[in-house]
Amino acid sequence: MKWAGIVGFVLFLAGLWLALGQAKRFEDTADRGPAGIEFVVPGDYTQLDLGETTSRQAAKRLLRAIETNDKVAAIFTCSGDRVQFLVNMRQNKIDERVTGQSGTLQRALWHGSVRERLQWAETHDDFAAPGLSPPERRNAYH
Repeated sequence: MKWAGIVGFVLFLAGLWLALGQAKRFEDTADRGPAGIEFVVPGDYTQLDLGETTSRQAAKRLLRAIETNDKVAAIFTCSGDRVQFLVNMRQNKIDERVTGQSGTLQRALWHGSVRERLQWAETHDDFAAPGLSPPERRNAYH
């Protein structure tokens, strides 16, 4: 009878350990976008966590940040979408990542004229400034 109690207690602890592990895994996805898509900023980027805002406001903040940093990331939500702009002045590009409510991560790589694109986005809410090249667009996953 004594062994049955010990075995029961061990099984109880194992079940508790598994339950806590599942709860932790759920908690870990809380800072991710829909469908658990994780927004990871490379370590050499200065990160701006902007909360709920617009692309216009993010562009404004990025313009200020690139004055003192070559690589800046802005992470924010806009109308329920999770958005990440990775600006790399050395490579002269913007990596735009948007995760919608459906869980699809869409990427647009904007090459060249980063400062001009950010200035355009301040008033037009996108990086498609006239006379500049269009982005490379792709769905990362669905």
